Amino acid sequence: MIFLTFLNIIILLLFFFLEKKKNRDVFSPQNIFIYFSFIPAFSNFYFSINTEAFEKIVFSQVHVDFQKYILVNIALFMTIIGNLFIYLGISVGTKSSNKFFSYILNKIFINKYNSLSQNRQFNKSILKFAIISYFLGFLSFLVLVTKMGGISQIWSELHLRSSNNAGLGYFQTFYMISIQFSAMILIWYFSKYKKWKQLLITYLLTAFLVGGLGARGPVIIFIISIIIMRHYMVKRVSTILNRKTVWLIIILPFFIVTLLQLRKNSLTYFINNTEELIENSINDFESGFIARVGRLERDIVILGYFNENSFWYGKSYLGLITAPIPRTLYPEKPPVDSGMYLRAMAVGDVIEPPLPVYKLRTSSWPEHNWVGYMNYGFIGFIIFFFLSGLLFGKIYKYIKSRKFPLFPTCFYAMFAVGGAPILSPPGLVKLVTVFVVIYILLLFVFVPIRILKK
Repeated sequence: MIFLTFLNIIILLLFFFLEKKKNRDVFSPQNIFIYFSFIPAFSNFYFSINTEAFEKIVFSQVHVDFQKYILVNIALFMTIIGNLFIYLGISVGTKSSNKFFSYILNKIFINKYNSLSQNRQFNKSILKFAIISYFLGFLSFLVLVTKMGGISQIWSELHLRSSNNAGLGYFQTFYMISIQFSAMILIWYFSKYKKWKQLLITYLLTAFLVGGLGARGPVIIFIISIIIMRHYMVKRVSTILNRKTVWLIIILPFFIVTLLQLRKNSLTYFINNTEELIENSINDFESGFIARVGRLERDIVILGYFNENSFWYGKSYLGLITAPIPRTLYPEKPPVDSGMYLRAMAVGDVIEPPLPVYKLRTSSWPEHNWVGYMNYGFIGFIIFFFLSGLLFGKIYKYIKSRKFPLFPTCFYAMFAVGGAPILSPPGLVKLVTVFVVIYILLLFVFVPIRILKK
């Protein structure tokens, strides 16, 4: 276990120094993939030298049939293989022909009306678009907050967040994408024209809006997206290891663990027991951060389960076909979030998709691109990891070949968080949803503004 985790880190370091030698863009897909791969790699290394914590935290989450070190070692070896094929896919994607892919993205970003210009009048049109889009996202946020009982109730019941926002997914998705996308444009504009007060207000208000429902992910995505966007649109950075990112690396783990504590008890409770909040956050650092940024508990379940059961051969994707049908009309509707299947497998259930949601557990374990293995075995594993890197590389090639136009670059900044895209059913839905929301905003807000200007 120690050897494989160490080997994975060595390979990632070789990739890192290879990219540095090539003088590659700091936020190229190769580099972003490397940055985000280091996080679970160090988690795995930590547990490899602390097997007592590993058994207590990781093994305890899965059925006894999956608590085998042979599965752990195979999972670590497969992780190395997956990383190699993502890196290969990115390399191919950044060098291969991009005509068809460019045609699709040109349609999505409506390039007839979208070309970054130094003309201030054109940029004012962009500003109006961003303000209107931001306002639409803000209205969606108000609807969500109202339906969930208000900000105070949301934060006093963070441990019930999932049940409180049930049925509000469309509002939440639209508000989150529109706020983050338009906020990046506003930050670009205010930075470009040195409007520092407006810039500060945008930062503070957006941080409140994306974190207002108590979720950790959107805040982290927003922060990293802004760093990437500013690199391309405001000021280039020469290295990832600067003072700001180092502080970010230090602060984010404690932010994640602290917010996890607020889900266990109400905010009011911890306001009156601040010392307990700090103590619990420190004590739960292993389970609240180190274990959460890794995924060994999921990988060993996948390997162990399909060693005894048949692969699914695409059945986990059938939920995408029935996704538009309301559950009230089709009670047997399977989940789009196929991670619900994996969570059921972890406790020993035998799963044969598609299954209705009511037969599954309410929680979910994201299967990442291991969905390829779950459906088609080792060949599927290789193909899915390669295709993930290929897509990442092609999107970067598209924006680079056009000298980083504003709208596609803001999309890339959002898309790149986490590394190569996930091709599982929920991962595909997320990717398509981002494209659709951005396209709708551009078509019904930006295009009319440009037409009226003409």
